[in-house]
Amino acid sequence: MFEWLTKAKVYETANLDRKLKIESLLKENNIEFTIEVEDLHTRNPFDALAVSQIPVQPKDVYTFYVDRKLKQTVSQLLRKG
Repeated sequence: MFEWLTKAKVYETANLDRKLKIESLLKENNIEFTIEVEDLHTRNPFDALAVSQIPVQPKDVYTFYVDRKLKQTVSQLLRKG
Protein backbone atom coordinates (compact mmCIF):
# COMPACT_ATOMS: atom_id res chain seq x y z
CA MET A 1 0.00 0.00 0.00
CA PHE A 2 2.76 2.42 0.95
CA GLU A 3 5.38 0.91 -1.34
CA TRP A 4 6.43 4.35 -2.60
CA LEU A 5 7.72 5.10 0.91
CA THR A 6 10.14 2.17 0.83
CA LYS A 7 11.33 2.42 -2.78
CA ALA A 8 13.86 4.83 -4.27
CA LYS A 9 14.45 5.68 -7.92
CA VAL A 10 17.99 4.72 -8.93
CA TYR A 11 18.03 4.90 -12.73
CA GLU A 12 15.97 6.05 -15.69
CA THR A 13 16.59 5.36 -19.36
CA ALA A 14 14.84 5.29 -22.72
CA ASN A 15 17.51 3.01 -24.22
CA LEU A 16 16.33 -0.61 -24.34
CA ASP A 17 19.88 -2.02 -24.44
CA ARG A 18 20.85 -0.01 -21.37
CA LYS A 19 17.65 -1.15 -19.62
CA LEU A 20 18.52 -4.80 -20.25
CA LYS A 21 22.09 -4.26 -19.02
CA ILE A 22 20.94 -2.62 -15.76
CA GLU A 23 18.32 -5.31 -15.27
CA SER A 24 20.87 -8.13 -15.63
CA LEU A 25 23.35 -6.32 -13.36
CA LEU A 26 20.78 -6.07 -10.58
CA LYS A 27 19.73 -9.71 -11.03
CA GLU A 28 23.36 -10.90 -10.93
CA ASN A 29 23.79 -9.14 -7.59
CA ASN A 30 20.51 -10.51 -6.18
CA ILE A 31 19.00 -7.05 -5.73
CA GLU A 32 15.21 -6.86 -5.80
CA PHE A 33 13.92 -4.11 -8.04
CA THR A 34 10.86 -2.91 -9.85
CA ILE A 35 10.64 -1.27 -13.25
CA GLU A 36 8.07 1.32 -14.19
CA VAL A 37 7.50 1.77 -17.92
CA GLU A 38 6.04 5.00 -19.25
CA ASP A 39 5.13 5.67 -22.86
CA LEU A 40 5.98 9.32 -23.44
CA HIS A 41 3.52 9.58 -26.31
CA THR A 42 0.53 8.52 -24.22
CA ARG A 43 -0.21 10.78 -21.31
CA ASN A 44 -3.98 10.32 -21.18
CA PRO A 45 -6.68 8.49 -23.20
CA PHE A 46 -7.20 11.46 -25.50
CA ASP A 47 -3.50 11.62 -26.39
CA ALA A 48 -3.58 7.93 -27.33
CA LEU A 49 -6.12 8.68 -30.05
CA ALA A 50 -4.02 11.52 -31.46
CA VAL A 51 -0.82 9.46 -31.36
CA SER A 52 -2.47 6.52 -33.14
CA GLN A 53 -3.00 8.75 -36.16
CA ILE A 54 0.68 9.78 -36.37
CA PRO A 55 3.26 7.21 -37.52
CA VAL A 56 5.61 7.59 -34.54
CA GLN A 57 7.63 4.88 -32.86
CA PRO A 58 6.72 4.31 -29.22
CA LYS A 59 9.11 6.00 -26.81
CA ASP A 60 9.23 4.06 -23.57
CA VAL A 61 11.08 5.31 -20.51
CA TYR A 62 12.19 2.67 -18.00
CA THR A 63 12.56 3.72 -14.37
CA PHE A 64 14.27 1.40 -11.88
CA TYR A 65 13.32 1.38 -8.20
CA VAL A 66 15.03 -0.43 -5.32
CA ASP A 67 14.61 -0.55 -1.56
CA ARG A 68 15.63 2.80 -0.03
CA LYS A 69 18.18 1.03 2.19
CA LEU A 70 20.00 -0.25 -0.92
CA LYS A 71 19.99 3.00 -2.90
CA GLN A 72 23.60 3.95 -2.16
CA THR A 73 24.87 0.41 -2.79
CA VAL A 74 23.04 0.20 -6.11
CA SER A 75 24.27 3.65 -7.15
CA GLN A 76 27.86 2.54 -6.59
CA LEU A 77 27.21 -0.70 -8.47
CA LEU A 78 25.76 1.20 -11.45
CA ARG A 79 28.80 3.50 -11.59
CA LYS A 80 31.12 0.48 -11.76
CA GLY A 81 28.98 -1.43 -14.25
